[in-house]
Parts: sequence; structure tokens; C-alpha cells
Amino acid sequence: MTDRAGLLRVALGQAPADLLVRGGEVVNVYTAEVIRWDVAVAGDRIAAVGPDLAGLAGPETEEIDAGGRVVVPGFIDGHTHLDALVSLPELLREAIPRGLTTVVTEIGQLASALGAAGARWFVASLREQPIHAFATAPVISFLTTDDGTGRPVIGEADLLALLEDPYVLGLGEVYWHRVLPEPEGLARLVERARALGKTVEGHSAGARGAKLTALAALGVDSCHEAITAGEALERLRLGLYVLIREGSVRRDLEAVLGVRQAGVSLRRATLASDGVWPPDLLAHGYMDGIVQKAIDLGLPPVTAYQMASLNAAEHFGLDRELGGIAPGRWADFLVLPDLRTVRPEVVVARGQLVAREGHCLVPCPEVPMPAGLYPGPRPGPLDPASLRLGAPGSRARVRVIRIAGDIVTAEAEATLPVGDGAVLADPMSDLHASAPYRAHLAGVFALRALLAACARAAS
Repeated sequence: MTDRAGLLRVALGQAPADLLVRGGEVVNVYTAEVIRWDVAVAGDRIAAVGPDLAGLAGPETEEIDAGGRVVVPGFIDGHTHLDALVSLPELLREAIPRGLTTVVTEIGQLASALGAAGARWFVASLREQPIHAFATAPVISFLTTDDGTGRPVIGEADLLALLEDPYVLGLGEVYWHRVLPEPEGLARLVERARALGKTVEGHSAGARGAKLTALAALGVDSCHEAITAGEALERLRLGLYVLIREGSVRRDLEAVLGVRQAGVSLRRATLASDGVWPPDLLAHGYMDGIVQKAIDLGLPPVTAYQMASLNAAEHFGLDRELGGIAPGRWADFLVLPDLRTVRPEVVVARGQLVAREGHCLVPCPEVPMPAGLYPGPRPGPLDPASLRLGAPGSRARVRVIRIAGDIVTAEAEATLPVGDGAVLADPMSDLHASAPYRAHLAGVFALRALLAACARAAS
């Protein structure tokens, strides 16, 4: 529990600060100013900010000289997927030195496989991390899964229980085409989320006009699927938060930032990754890379920092606690070389120095999966032979997944040759043949192993 009385004593000069950052140019995201301020921290919160707080230093006070540098709020990724493809602790060990101090993740993929118990385990693992880590309740699992009896793998009661958890900030992304025909299946969940002051995240790719309006009327608060300036403008005008995606799934930042030409406010626009995969994390960074690209594209630096901190905090109702550098807020901030160079030299989260010069200084715990949580089938050897798709004869009519866009697929059919009792690939037609479940698992495990290896090499 935060020691509010202790914060007051430090602010009044009656007790020394635990951490004092001196001489920096502080980006105030509340007023869009850059101010020469010191920052005093007591425990895990900011106790005071001001032009000269040297008097708050005591014999045990840790001091950081930020002279000639810029201090900005810690970065918030408000939409990502950390429940598949990556190991949470391994990713955080790389992401924290890049300025990530808060993350909000979907958990639909994990919940679809492990149900409510798996969702609870993953949320428990978020609680143990050295930065703020939150989840959203997996609506997509509720809407699209079947446990074999006609019921979803995770039910309404499970989602309602998850919503009560303070580490669950709202309902996860809602696929509009599954909701608008039968809104009754989601209405009670939406009402409960809103009653708790929590969000309802939207996935409104392709929705426009009356359908988009209907989704907003149902209670959806945001969308991360805008891929053009026009789509972003339509959503902003309806009161939705627009989470501008720039990650491994899609890179929409440059196109969506064209919305500035309409002269509208970007206070309800945030920067988000929607997921960063290991090679991109190491090559392009995480939120640091996204913010840097926004600035390089011409976005005013202070606006970019707002979109990576305060705007996201406001969307999730967290702005009384984090998102800016101000007394009483969590002490989450970064020291950068200058206003336009997004390369964190120091990262402070929850009042603790968690990274310096690209190195993570704190443990990111791995919370073991409870015994018996996953009783289902496990993959066998992931070698080329295990990925064969058996078939008789010399030709086979098969279902194929057609890539219809960067992240959009469509079902199709094709006739492929058969050799040695297995369907063969047809490279000339850009067709790959494998057992989909095992191929997916192979990719998942390979990416997890790659991230772990890269993290070990970096350390």
C-alpha cells in the first residue's frame, strides 16, 4: 500500500527522498510543456517535482544526474498479445530497457486452449512482474470456441469473475461481425464492465457507417484496426480511442498519422504494438522504436510522448495513477539523450531503477504453470516428417488458407500432388503443405526459443 503520509512529508521537505533525478528537462504531458524540473521519489511514487529539489536529498538518497537530458513518462503499450509466440519474462527483459513500464495484453489465444484456469494463471504471472502488467478478459474465446459440447471453452461467468480482478482492465477485443447479429450474448458483459469503470476493447476491421456506429452504441470504447487516416478519423469522431498499430502484425503508423491533416486532436489516439516478435524486437525496438518512428514522421515529440503514456492511461482509467510525471503518480519515467532521440539511458518503474544503458537490472519471474492445467494433446517431434499431411493416390483435393492481406486469410481449395503417401507442396503456385496444428506449434516453439536465446546472448 502506498504511504501517502510519507509522500506528503517528502514533498514538504520533512523527510528525504529515496530517489532524486536532478537537472533534466521534464516533458509534462498534461500541459504539453518541457520544463526544467527535478523529480523526487519516495517509495514507488513521485513525491515532488520542481525547479530545485536538492534540499530533498539525504544521506541514503540515490541521485540521477539528468543534466542536458530529457525525462519523459514511461511508455505504455495498450494493446498487445503476450500469451502466445513469446515468453512473457523473456520479452520483458528486452522490452524494459527500451522504456516499457506498462503493458496491457490480450489473452484470447491462451484462454482458448486452457480456459478460465489458464487465464487466471497468466494474470497471476502478470502480477509478479517488475512493471505494471495488465490483461483484458478474453471475449474472443467466449465468442468463438467450443469445448466439444456446444459451449465455449470460457463462459460468461468466467469472464465476469475475471472482470473483478484489478489486473484485468476490461473486456478484450470484440470482433464486431460476431456481435452485431446477436448482441445479447455480450450485452451483460459490456454492462458489467462499464459498471466497474472498465473498458470494452473493439476489433472493428472493415466496419464503417451504421455498423461502426452500432458497435460504439453497444459500448465498445476503442479500436486498434484503423489502417487509413479516414478510418481513424471516423472512429475518433464517434468517441472511440484509436490505438495506432505499429508492430509485427501490421505497421499502420505512417498511413494513420495522415489524420493530422484534418486538424483534429490526437488526445484520444495512442501508440500500440499489437505484438512485437523477437526479430523485430531486436532489430527495431519496442515502444521506443514506435515513438521514434512517430517523431521521425513529423509528429511533434511531446505529442508522441503523450500518445505513448497519458493517452493510453486515460483510455484505461489509469491516469490518476500513471501516465505522467506528477506528484502522487507511480514513479515511471525514462531519461533520454534529447527530446527527439528515443534511446532510454535510464528506466525507472514503480520507483525502482529497472534498466540502465540497455541492460535490465531486475528479475522478470517465470510463474510455473499449475500441474494438470493442460491435460490435452502435446506435440510429438517437430521435424519435417511430423509435418506431413497424409493422403492416398497421386492427387488430393485439399482445403487451403489463402493470404488475402497482411493479416487477413480466406478459405479456398486446391488440388495438390501426392508422393510417398503425403501431400506435396507446390512452390510454383505458392502452396505449402503441412499439418496445420503441428506447423503452428512448430512456429510457436521456434519463436519462444529464439527470443530466449537472443535475450541470453544480449545479457
